Amino acid sequence: MELIDDLVQINSLDKKDYQHVVVAISNNCGELEWGMLVKDISRKVDGDAIKALIRFINFLSDNVSELIGYNSHIKEINEFLTKLLNDEPKALLGWERVKGSLEDLDAFFLHKKEESIKNKFSRVTSFKIVTDVRPIFSMDKKSISKITYPSILKIETCDDKEFVCEFYEDTLDKLIEELQVAKDKLKLIRANYAK
Repeated sequence: MELIDDLVQINSLDKKDYQHVVVAISNNCGELEWGMLVKDISRKVDGDAIKALIRFINFLSDNVSELIGYNSHIKEINEFLTKLLNDEPKALLGWERVKGSLEDLDAFFLHKKEESIKNKFSRVTSFKIVTDVRPIFSMDKKSISKITYPSILKIETCDDKEFVCEFYEDTLDKLIEELQVAKDKLKLIRANYAK
């Protein structure tokens, strides 16, 4: 079973290498995307045991970051693993080692929880607004009767979706108003909830 093998390898890790991974994950979780962080750690400390530790910490974070009862869930995981690893003393020692580092990994678990919340909906990663000029031709197509000035908004999201929509000056004013209201709300929320 891969879980047991990972925990055996975690137990075999040199103390310095083990601490390096835990500290790197804890200190850099907000700065680097998970894949980049793993590559960064793997460049500095190589080996299957390091990969096992990273895999297991990621497994734990996936299982605890979404839950309401963190402490009770950790207790359940502990009971499950203690029972499962009863005949696997080296794997059990690996779990005990990780369990002793859970407090150090709080920042990482919180970061994963934040990322999960941010990704509940399509998050805008980039956008571009192009203002256009469009002639409206007469019915006989021999003259220009009117000109319209649409703005075309192209939005790209974190889940690789792309939206294109068109709006005109009246809608643009409403959009600016709504965005200002959102900014004002953010300012108020930060003033009341920021630590």
